[in-house]
Amino acid sequence: MLLDDAQVNLARLALDRQPGASIDKLLLEALDDARTEATRIALVQSLGQRQVTDAVTPLARLSRDQNPTVAAAAVKALSSISTQNSLRALQNLPDTQPHVLAGRIAVAGRVGGAEGIRALRAIHEKSSIDAVTRTVALRELLFAEPALASERLARALKSASPAERAVLVESIVAVPGASIVPAIGAALPSFPAETQAAVLEALGQRGEATAVPFVAEATSHADPSVRAAALTALGYLPGNPDTAMLLARLIARGESADAKVARSSLARLSGPGVADVVINQATRGETSLRVVFIEQLASRYTTEAVPLLLGFRQDPSVAVRIAALNALADLAPGSEQATLLDWTLAAEDTNEQARALRALANVSLRIADPAARAQRVATAIEQAEPAVALRMLPVLGRIGGTQAAESAARLALRNESTLSSAAVTTLSRWTDPSALVSLVSVAERSSSDSVRAAAWQSATRLLERFRSIPSNELTTAISRLLNASDDIAGRRRLVYLLGRANDEEALSLATRLQSDENLRADATDAALAIRANRAGKPVVRTSTGAWALKNLMDGALDTHWTTSASAGHWIELDFHLSRPIRQVVLDGGNRPDNIPAHVEIYVTDDLANPGPVRASGNGQRSRTVIDLPRDTHGRYLIIRHTETREDGWWSVAELLID
Repeated sequence: MLLDDAQVNLARLALDRQPGASIDKLLLEALDDARTEATRIALVQSLGQRQVTDAVTPLARLSRDQNPTVAAAAVKALSSISTQNSLRALQNLPDTQPHVLAGRIAVAGRVGGAEGIRALRAIHEKSSIDAVTRTVALRELLFAEPALASERLARALKSASPAERAVLVESIVAVPGASIVPAIGAALPSFPAETQAAVLEALGQRGEATAVPFVAEATSHADPSVRAAALTALGYLPGNPDTAMLLARLIARGESADAKVARSSLARLSGPGVADVVINQATRGETSLRVVFIEQLASRYTTEAVPLLLGFRQDPSVAVRIAALNALADLAPGSEQATLLDWTLAAEDTNEQARALRALANVSLRIADPAARAQRVATAIEQAEPAVALRMLPVLGRIGGTQAAESAARLALRNESTLSSAAVTTLSRWTDPSALVSLVSVAERSSSDSVRAAAWQSATRLLERFRSIPSNELTTAISRLLNASDDIAGRRRLVYLLGRANDEEALSLATRLQSDENLRADATDAALAIRANRAGKPVVRTSTGAWALKNLMDGALDTHWTTSASAGHWIELDFHLSRPIRQVVLDGGNRPDNIPAHVEIYVTDDLANPGPVRASGNGQRSRTVIDLPRDTHGRYLIIRHTETREDGWWSVAELLID
């Protein structure tokens, strides 16, 4: 089998993993008898992988074979065996071929000793060999002769090309020896700026404390790339109070590029005395430095500093108070809500008020019970003077939830026009449907026409935006809003939204509204849509990707139905009953670029005869919205992809129908 081109690799598969001189002998005998290139190469590879020392002589002979593929395989095998004999065999080969030199360097490095060192020196010192190969030989010399490593590295780095520099810089990290860092650090100013930046990065990776003085000095270099490398490296080296102060002073100078790098490094810095200097300097000293170290308490997530930060409320410096509030926003637990509420209410500086509001909101959201989050804050705002309540309103929106919305609604119903308008604006920005009932209440009860109208519009927009509102809540809200306004256009808009419901009361409401001549057509359509909704969820079919059908209408924007963006793919919905269809939305979710090239929409009661195209449109990034004619009705909806977008995908996270 070893001599058969078709079976040699099967034989190797059985033999290569088995130890023993008898197998080595078998492979050597087969190599003598091999007559084809494929067989020779396979056997050479096995001898190299098994590191058969008796194979050096035949491999040396084959390394000069006229067939370059066989010769290269023999050189590689000699490199794997890595003995003095294999090194000598490689040294006898011409050094004009890169793979021969690479093999010689690898073996010399492994063999070591005087013979290995001589071989490496010969390559490193021969000017006719390319610079990168010579540098690789130097790297092995650094390991072979550690006493000379620092001097050689420093000398080579002064004139290294980019390719050579990469090898040498990696050696700074890898080569052992206590003298490396002091020697490289002392020579650092003599290197070109680009080399200095690379060396500084390597010193940071090496992580020795002896590098700190050299790296710290480089933070004042004229070249910005060198400064950035030095500042970054300091964050990875063993820290001390002096290093912390150096970085802090740079940060305190302003938002320069250096300051941004220094801020990241100071946050990473660790070592004896660093944590103490952060705490001490946050408490006393120059205001600008105190601000920096207070920021660091948050960056280092120093939760034990929360009492200290709360004590800064009485500090005479606004900058210190603001820095403390920023840190508390990240660190303080929900149990400190009352303390931060008092701070927020009492703050007089505009910037301090804004930061206090942010901290109060963040801390409130850390309270596990949603109802308890808003209770204390809502009570304080409602009891405050109008001016204070006005500036505190945004925190209710940040806290969110039903209790906060109800508090905002009570403020909206007050007779203070500025406060009530601001409260409705706050409710209009609610990030979930929990503000719906409160907005409807304001739309019904406010004594101000403008506030009532604003609440009505906001409630309607909320109904449009959130499709997850339970059907009975949707119906109740629409019914109340219809009674709260005489605006015909607005009422028609609400009846249109009623078509999303599926409860009995919604159908009854739509039926009653058909007696209103201004709403008759919309109410008739709404009733048809509700009946179809009550018949069950639409049955979905697609041309491909049946496994992902459930993703099309599951209410989640992170699940998708996906197919190639080629012509011919389609989506079909069966609504069980004929219904109106005015708009189709293809939402791409978190795959905004996976859009259709062009789609055509059919709506029909007969799948066999779908009739003419009712609407069409090109795909749009994120959401493709297609409006249909007012009189479009049918049991079936068909979406056909009619153009090919090469090398693309069509994804739909949510298919929305109105």
